[in-house]
Amino acid sequence: MPSLDIAWSPPMVSTGRVEGLAQAIAGHERLEFLLGEGISDATNARNIVRWVGRVAPSTEISERSSSRARQRLLETWISMLSGADPNLGESVAKELHAVDWQPLRSSNDASLLLIGKASVDMQRWEAEGTRLVGSCEPVLVELGLGQEQSLAILEPFLDHADEILRRLYRSHLARSLPKIEQELEEFSSARQRREFRDDDAYARYQCGRQYREYLTPFVECVDLGSEADFECRVSPRLFVQGAARIGIVEPSLYISDDCARRLESDYVVRIREVARAAVDDAVDHIDPAWAMLGDRFGALGEIYAALEDVCTPRRRRFAADDLEGSRRRVAEFGEVFRRAEVLKYDARWLANEDKFHVAGIGAVYQLRRFDSGTGSSARKLRQSARSLREQLIASARCQRSASEEPLAAFLVDLTAERVEFFGHFYDEELLCPVGPLRSFVIEASSTVWGR
Repeated sequence: MPSLDIAWSPPMVSTGRVEGLAQAIAGHERLEFLLGEGISDATNARNIVRWVGRVAPSTEISERSSSRARQRLLETWISMLSGADPNLGESVAKELHAVDWQPLRSSNDASLLLIGKASVDMQRWEAEGTRLVGSCEPVLVELGLGQEQSLAILEPFLDHADEILRRLYRSHLARSLPKIEQELEEFSSARQRREFRDDDAYARYQCGRQYREYLTPFVECVDLGSEADFECRVSPRLFVQGAARIGIVEPSLYISDDCARRLESDYVVRIREVARAAVDDAVDHIDPAWAMLGDRFGALGEIYAALEDVCTPRRRRFAADDLEGSRRRVAEFGEVFRRAEVLKYDARWLANEDKFHVAGIGAVYQLRRFDSGTGSSARKLRQSARSLREQLIASARCQRSASEEPLAAFLVDLTAERVEFFGHFYDEELLCPVGPLRSFVIEASSTVWGR
């Protein structure tokens, strides 16, 4: 396992315009701001002061008194540009050329930052593309490399375990299958509905045919020559999906719910019992120390899945301390994977029947699951992976829905009577107390992402 002590952060959705506004603000010694209707409260005012202090520490900023005339003017500006192209640039100045600047004046004529809720064509705006700030790619790449290298070490053991399972399963099938085939012999020939006295008799016949078809791959498994054992598609196998598990890929053939009642026997269950008996014999021949390593490898998949889940791009923010704590926990995962481990006294195969999904294979019916025992790395890793996911989801701040309307921000040079900067922003980019998104940019991940 490579070192996981690297920089990463769950991607946060951004408009990509924060840097432009920050640079424009930094060019002013003194700045006043005015917040529009719906966002003009003390908390948002403090967040704006904090935001400007971080992006332009040399700029003096204060809240401008919100007179009715100024509020009306701000709302008018936003209304004029509702539904407009979000990348208007210099044309904004032309749109606002005839504006009466007097209501915006103050004694010191400081530059003015106007921010208000905007109504825009969301589809058109988002079609321009949005930016992701942060990425989990660095840590996911290293985890993937560790997965690949670990699997290369495990593969001979997995092949060996599968061979034991195949051999014993075919032996059990060879003993059990003839009796089942004999019971279903009456359904071997194709018949028409008119040959049956009533619907119940015909339904019973159809059930028998379904069961015979279901048995086909099991019959083929017994009939295979000794050199073609690997072709037994329905043999139990050892999987390392979240844990070390022994499961069987059963035929996906549909069988009516009432067939077991009509034939007074559930042949799906009976075939499964054959697999269960074979696995009971096989686990005594599978080295538990290697099974423990397989279980630890399975836990790696759970870590990967937890990170993929929390790393889905969303509108949210994270505090630096929360991110750093998550990075430390992931770095510790790497240390655990590299650590030697003694087989625990209570490590064992559990009779734990369930279903799980494997990419490229589909549903697998689980017959046994390996438990690495008290204090084992696999147990700790699985628990830590779930805890990491819960912690990251819980620590996300300023979460917003994708459809929530943005903010419009105007930076006005009152001396020159012109709009120096205009842009639309997600409100968490300007109003979240965590601070400006650029604090957490990972340069390699600054790619445009269209939803």
